[in-house]
Amino acid sequence: MRRLLASIFVLVSGAAGVVAGAPTASAACSYPWSNPSNWTAVTVGDDVNYRSGPWRSCSSNGTWNSGSDVYLHCYRVGEKITAHGVTSPLWWHVRKAGTQQQGYISESFLRSNGWILPHPPTSHQC
Repeated sequence: MRRLLASIFVLVSGAAGVVAGAPTASAACSYPWSNPSNWTAVTVGDDVNYRSGPWRSCSSNGTWNSGSDVYLHCYRVGEKITAHGVTSPLWWHVRKAGTQQQGYISESFLRSNGWILPHPPTSHQC
């Protein structure tokens, strides 16, 4: 009976740990996205990574320099990032203007008309 209870505890504890947090190294870091937003922005900071998902552990698809114009497709809640005076858990799926380069960028690296982005409506979620 004790072994059975111990096994159940381990299974429940392990399952609880999988629900929250960043994806594990073995987990796929590919997140679906849609394009409900017509917002645009520019990147802030050089060598800004655009990634396969909303976590720093997700692979980088490449980097962009400060001032890159991007189209904001939709956002997801992911890893909280602090950069350039902004702390946010929101990551936007974006495409760089004039290219097919796209991926997720932390909201902390995006500005609109020189300002931090306003809180997006839920209709802009991926």
